[in-house]
Amino acid sequence: MTDHNNPRIYQEGMNGWYGDLLVIRGAEIGVSGSYILAVGHPRDLDTAPHTMEEALRQVKAMGGLAIVAHPKRFKSWDSHDYQAMETYDLADSLREKRWRYPRYLFDFLYSFDSYPEELFTSAIERPDWSLAKWDEIIRDRKVTAIGTSDAHQRVKFLGRQLDPYSIVFRLVDTHILASQLNQEEVIYALRSGHAYVSHDLLADPTGFQFFATYQAHAWIMGDDIPLRAGLQLTVNSPLPARIRLLKDGAVIHETVGDTLMFPIPTDGIGVYRTELSLKVSGQWWPWIFSNPIYIKG
Repeated sequence: MTDHNNPRIYQEGMNGWYGDLLVIRGAEIGVSGSYILAVGHPRDLDTAPHTMEEALRQVKAMGGLAIVAHPKRFKSWDSHDYQAMETYDLADSLREKRWRYPRYLFDFLYSFDSYPEELFTSAIERPDWSLAKWDEIIRDRKVTAIGTSDAHQRVKFLGRQLDPYSIVFRLVDTHILASQLNQEEVIYALRSGHAYVSHDLLADPTGFQFFATYQAHAWIMGDDIPLRAGLQLTVNSPLPARIRLLKDGAVIHETVGDTLMFPIPTDGIGVYRTELSLKVSGQWWPWIFSNPIYIKG
C-alpha cells in the first residue's frame, strides 16, 4: 500500500502480517508534477527533495524500490534510479475518459446494483502509450512493469459506493512470483521482474506461465539468458486466449489457444514478452501482460 507521502506512514501505517494478509507499506512521492511509488525502505526521506532525481537517489540509497507512477506525467526518464513503472493505472485510464462520464453516471444509476463488475470492465483497455514507453526503456535496461488500481473507495452517489474495493482490487492486479511470502522476497521479485499484470475481473489468470527452456534448464520472466541453439519460449494460458509474442515491442508470433511455443533463432538476441487477450461477447479484451525475458549475446 502506498499513500501520499507523510512521515506518519512510517510510524502509524499498517505494515506486516494481518491474519494471512501481508501488508508492505510505502509512499507516493510527488515532485514538480512527477510521481513515484517508493516501497521497501524503512523510513521517510531524510530531506524534502527539490527534484524527482533527488527523490529517486534518496529512495535508492535507503534500499527502497522506486516505481514510476502516472507515467504520462513523469519527466525524469533519463534517470537510472527507478526499477519499475506502472504500465496501467486505473485512475489514469478513467481520467482520460472524462468525455464518457455522463454515460458512466447513467450506467451506474440504472445498472450498478445488478451488474457492477460488468460496468467496471469498460475501464479495461490496452495502455498503448505506457507500453510503448516501457518497450523503449527495456531495450537498454531492466525495468519491471506493474499495474495499479489506485484505489481510494471514496466516490459515493445517492448512497451507492461507486468504487468499492471488492471490485476495484480485481480490476487490475500485479501477480508476483516470489519464493516466499515476506517483504524481502516480494520486493526482490518485483525488482527482478518476476511478475505479470492482469485484469482479474475478466478471468482468474492462475496457471499463466511465460518461461524459457534449454535442455533441463528453465528461466522465468525477468531473467537474463545467454543466446544458444535450442532455446525455446513457452506461453501457457489457463483459458483459450489470443497469445501474442513480442520482441523489442513488435509482435513476432501470434496464436489463438492455450499454448504458444517459439524456438529462438540464432539471431534472436532481444527482449521478449507476451500479451494475452480474451474474447468476451465477440470482442477481444486485454487480459495478461507479462514482464520480459531478456536474451543476451
